[in-house]
Amino acid sequence: MGTSGAWGGSGSAAAKSLRDTMAHQGNATGSPLGTAGEPAGITADDLRDAVRLLDGQTSSKSSGPAGGSRVVAGNARRATRGGGSGAGGGGAQRSSARTARSAGRAIAGSIAYRVGDRSTLNRLGLDFDELARLGDPFEVIRRIVDMACGSAQSTIEDHERRLMAADVGERLVVDLDLNAGIPTQEIAGFALSAIISELILSECDDILLKSDGAVTEQDVRDAAAEIVDQGDFSTPGLTESDFSSAIETGLDRLRTILGID
Repeated sequence: MGTSGAWGGSGSAAAKSLRDTMAHQGNATGSPLGTAGEPAGITADDLRDAVRLLDGQTSSKSSGPAGGSRVVAGNARRATRGGGSGAGGGGAQRSSARTARSAGRAIAGSIAYRVGDRSTLNRLGLDFDELARLGDPFEVIRRIVDMACGSAQSTIEDHERRLMAADVGERLVVDLDLNAGIPTQEIAGFALSAIISELILSECDDILLKSDGAVTEQDVRDAAAEIVDQGDFSTPGLTESDFSSAIETGLDRLRTILGID
């Protein structure tokens, strides 16, 4: 979680609605933001504005520092160091297609490393033997994040994409046992939930901090996963394009569920 409210969101109508909803959640769960009330879980309506933001519905208003309030530390978060902390004028210019491509590359690279697929790693610009010599799975994840997202840029979108790619890398390189097979649909769905979660956490970091734990990062991730579980993320193969297409198709399904044109 962050240490200051240096950035107050993208400035668009969708961003304001998302922030207002998160603030209301804090009030309803009895945080210092307002009068205590009944717990109110994060719902599909709360995620609708996040998807609108992912689709680039932003303001032309300058948004100030990009992703500068959330501390990135520990575990796979080390993989994001070096980007996402500079000024980001012109609002948060996000692209769902660009984010899906980064996710697809992160998934394909992580799987290839885990199963020793040298040809796929070479095609993605990575070397299996070099990665293996690092002796640190989180340094491997950092290399995969750099490959998936390119050079770190001082933009909100880049900050979010790198955090998402680190989430994906940690799930595949550290957490999942792939000996019994590769759960492609689960992985693609997890990537989309990570995309949505990182966007909400970026836009609402200062608000969640003020809620003093009434609404947590895990609450956001659980809500995103619950909505994404309703989609179909079948993939025909294990290439980065297969996973990117599955994520984009799943996002289309999510737009339908949430009633977004």
